[in-house]
Amino acid sequence: MENGYKVLWTEKALSELEEISNYLKNRWPDVVTVNLKEAIDFTISLIEENPRLYPKSEKENIHKAVILKYNSLYYEIDEGEKSVIILSFFNNYKNPVDRKL
Repeated sequence: MENGYKVLWTEKALSELEEISNYLKNRWPDVVTVNLKEAIDFTISLIEENPRLYPKSEKENIHKAVILKYNSLYYEIDEGEKSVIILSFFNNYKNPVDRKL
């Protein structure tokens, strides 16, 4: 994105996204996976333009973007690199104690 922030995914976040995607593919109609992908793409486009759009989480300097109420993206902003680092893609139905940021 020319004037926006670059979005980078950690291996942990990609692994969590893959786990959730596999779960959905195996248990739900394809439309659910497509809706999730579209919601993630939309959320990422908003974050690229305005990374402070979403509120900070309970952890200092980490923002939380809820995606379709079932999942949340946790990310931090690197002003020096003008980038956003996706730290975690968390299933909101899991125990919050399991969320490691």
